Amino acid sequence: MASVYSTRFNAGTVAIAAAQQPRAAVDYTVPSGFRAVVRSIYMSQTGSGTFVGSVTVQGLCYIFRSSDLTAGATASLECNQVVNAGEVISAFAELGTGFVMVSGFLLTEQP
Repeated sequence: MASVYSTRFNAGTVAIAAAQQPRAAVDYTVPSGFRAVVRSIYMSQTGSGTFVGSVTVQGLCYIFRSSDLTAGATASLECNQVVNAGEVISAFAELGTGFVMVSGFLLTEQP
């Protein structure tokens, strides 16, 4: 039987780069021998102006993209997205500054 436990994959403040290009601020690579299940994504605006945050797998597949969040606004998603060993979960800003947290389950693989 596989071991399962809850974990936080990403948590941190993300901000747009000086050149106004999206910038990955927090990445989590699923370790060898494990499989991650993303269960919860939470975002909040922490700077001035509007914040748009995103979470992707391998930089290609969007799990979640927030709408324009203004002061005091939050966005969240409850899901069951599987991410395999060696794949990267990235959280980044597309506009403004905000806080992003991604959590879920980390399962051990059985040979």
